[in-house]
Amino acid sequence: MAATVPLSLSEFRLSEREELAKRRKKWLSRFRKLLVAMAAIDKKQQRPQLPQYAGRAVNKIFDVSPNTTATSAEENPFAKAFEALINYFTP
Repeated sequence: MAATVPLSLSEFRLSEREELAKRRKKWLSRFRKLLVAMAAIDKKQQRPQLPQYAGRAVNKIFDVSPNTTATSAEENPFAKAFEALINYFTP
């Protein structure tokens, strides 16, 4: 029987301010790959994973940032959360 490897991703550290935008882009790319590995195809499943895997500091951003959740059935909840996170870090 094949061994199962647990899926993990280190949390995004806001305290390391050097090259924050570059690290954010790299982390988000890794996060998307993790979602593929988890077979989280449904966008409603993906949205809560973003702040969960990103860590406490990013979770706090989601607590105080407006527009992190979809407001209509047509909106993609993951894309809305992803966009809110990118906008937070974009000057």
